[in-house]
Amino acid sequence: MRPSLLAVVRAGLRPAGPGRPGIDPTLPLCGKSLLRWGVEKAAGLGPGAICAVGAPGFPPEESIDDLPAVRFLPGDGPGGALEDFLSFGTRRAQRRNTDLLILDLEAALVRGATLRRLIARHRSEGNAVTALAGSSPRDARAADGRLAGIRDWPALVIRLEDFARAWGRQTRKGGLSGRLATTIEALASQPEGCAAMGLPEKDRDLTVRSAEDASRIRLRLNEEKRRRLEARGIILLDPSATWIDWDVRIGAGTIICPAVVIEGRSIIGKDCRIHPFVNLIDARLGNRVGILSSTVIEGGIVGSGAQVGPYTHFRPGTVIRAGARVGNFVEMKNTVFGRRSLAGHLSYLGDATVGDDVNIGAGTITCNFDRFKKNPTSIGSGAFIGSGAKLVAPVKVGRNAVVGAGSTITKDVSAWALAVARSRQKEFKNWAKRKPGK
Repeated sequence: MRPSLLAVVRAGLRPAGPGRPGIDPTLPLCGKSLLRWGVEKAAGLGPGAICAVGAPGFPPEESIDDLPAVRFLPGDGPGGALEDFLSFGTRRAQRRNTDLLILDLEAALVRGATLRRLIARHRSEGNAVTALAGSSPRDARAADGRLAGIRDWPALVIRLEDFARAWGRQTRKGGLSGRLATTIEALASQPEGCAAMGLPEKDRDLTVRSAEDASRIRLRLNEEKRRRLEARGIILLDPSATWIDWDVRIGAGTIICPAVVIEGRSIIGKDCRIHPFVNLIDARLGNRVGILSSTVIEGGIVGSGAQVGPYTHFRPGTVIRAGARVGNFVEMKNTVFGRRSLAGHLSYLGDATVGDDVNIGAGTITCNFDRFKKNPTSIGSGAFIGSGAKLVAPVKVGRNAVVGAGSTITKDVSAWALAVARSRQKEFKNWAKRKPGK
């Protein structure tokens, strides 16, 4: 029967020690937390199930629910949490032919090839425990042949039936983390069936023991990401002054200027141009999009052929349709902005739906908040909103309607209508001459 694998990712269970100040599982590395790196690394090995186990009181700051077959068990949770996981994982595998990988976050970035070699050696030698040593395997053994300090090793492969038997003998004192540590130590207490594999030189710089290690690895990941993008035809005008997270996807022919930061899971199409000081966070850009300087897009979508900026801010929920133009000092939030529509400068559109071929004049704002809730504004296709207009939501402007400059619109405007809502201009002759102080 083909051997199967279960995986446990230890998130912050190991105590700090000399040369190891402790590892924060939420530590960001090129757009992903160390916890997510570890879970994804374990998933890449093809286990039947993955369990991420946290330190007491620690909840993950980012969700890992979208990853396959993952459970997160807090360290101060039910005493039987790990048994439940083992039972869940072994429903599809015979316990006698299943191995358990325990991966610490210290090794979350160790190459998958190294972990696969560790598993292969464990199986070929028929060991009860095979550990990945952070140093020489010779240095890892105590005088009596036992594996020394095994609870602190970054990765171990254990025969599941041996682990389950040793786990059942341990008391629950010390919580999940203490029980896991003593179980591993018990397995390593006998010299028979225990082996160690040294960490290859290529992986030495990939272990994370401190914030200093994380900073070094973060730079290394970013450099590797930039090389991969350039190999696919993306042009980085100054790679050293560009930050691009690991999961970002960019199409060929796109040009990225210096001082650009692209974060999260942003997706950028082909032949785009991203100008300096742009920050894209989980943004999606179509093909041939231009983003001018000092623009921030948070979770927004920009359609093909659109141009945005400079000094534009899109907050979450903003969708810019193909061919639209959004210019200087325009802010949008939870707004759909139609095809070929224009908002040149100094405007705020919140909770709005704007049709195609609409002109938004300078200084236009949607008054969407009434102290209690956010209200919607709807502007039909072909409408013209004059400069300085205030649209007091909830309100609708019909197709091809015109709103006069300086108007405060509080009622719906019908299609093709002209709406002017401002007080009549009055002039008082020679008033300034009579004003005191003149």
